[in-house]
Amino acid sequence: MKRVVVFSSLILMGSKDKTAKEKRLPLFNSLFYCKKNTTIKLLFLLFTLFFCTACPYESDVPIDLPKVPTEQRFLGRWRLKSGSKNFFTIDRQDRFRYKIEENAYNATTGVYEKRFYAGHLTYLKGVPFLQVRVLEGTEMTAVAPTEVYYLYKVQTLTSQEVELVLLSEKNPKFNNSIELKNYILRNLLNPNLYEKTEKYIKE
Repeated sequence: MKRVVVFSSLILMGSKDKTAKEKRLPLFNSLFYCKKNTTIKLLFLLFTLFFCTACPYESDVPIDLPKVPTEQRFLGRWRLKSGSKNFFTIDRQDRFRYKIEENAYNATTGVYEKRFYAGHLTYLKGVPFLQVRVLEGTEMTAVAPTEVYYLYKVQTLTSQEVELVLLSEKNPKFNNSIELKNYILRNLLNPNLYEKTEKYIKE
């Protein structure tokens, strides 16, 4: 099982946010924990089996390049509906890309720790898919260490609530975006394409 990186959280209970109250990893956290698990795999094997209920699909290519203009409805501050203390702030990075800042609560220190992501949307038959890369560094110097993308289907439930559906890591890997896009289009309604769902509310 390949574990390279990232929406590590996008978000949500990273390796430093292991509180007893968190019974599962939110989608972004899944990314972050799976990345950490690469370097300390043996040490945290049991922890992974207990907490990391779903690790994200990792793609070396995006579904498509950033071509869809950013949308106002996705901007702002978001929190897991399940009640996690973690929250995310989404802003425009440029015309086509989003800047995502995760604030992960550390129960040990009582402070929030920041993590950064870059994302963009691609629509397939009217369905938006979010493609996320983990960034390393501070807000002003954050860069993507690798070209690894994490893919989510976005479902808008209300103007203040969205659902992110994680693509299953069991899906095959592709070397180019055309093959990846065609595969998703063929399986858009196939439940086996997806792995896990998390709901987020806008504050």
